[in-house]
Amino acid sequence: MVELDHARGLDHGTWSVLTKMSPRADIPLIQLSLDATLSPAEHYELGKNLKVLRRRPVLIVGSGNIAHNLRRASREHVDEGFHWAIEFDMKVTELVDQGDHQTLIDYRKLGPAAQLSVPTTEQHLPLFDAPALMELTDPVKYFNDPARMGSISMRSLLIR
Repeated sequence: MVELDHARGLDHGTWSVLTKMSPRADIPLIQLSLDATLSPAEHYELGKNLKVLRRRPVLIVGSGNIAHNLRRASREHVDEGFHWAIEFDMKVTELVDQGDHQTLIDYRKLGPAAQLSVPTTEQHLPLFDAPALMELTDPVKYFNDPARMGSISMRSLLIR
């Protein structure tokens, strides 16, 4: 079910991205929330429903984290990632580039690097919206890709 909630403010995942894109907050915005009761496959299917918006002058931003394990974050590794966070980040990038969305959805089967990188799903689930909107021929550009604090990868992707 989709409904508007004018009383709720922006989630930090939305605010942290848009504050850099539009510091004056002068662009119209509709923020979609996660449904934590849904599986990654169900989130992917919901993302497909947004595909119709690609025919309109609408910017769709999916923000989340490929790797997000705050329990293992380290201030001693502010500008670098642990080997498992980098490995998982690179694997997700490879899957997006190959258009292998099913393996992306089944990320829990990708081994220890995936398990360490995604101990809980709330930061990872937004990742499924962008690939669900893609056509196999869409070029993908990546930004914000270095891993930080050992266990956080906020790689973002732009689909044109």
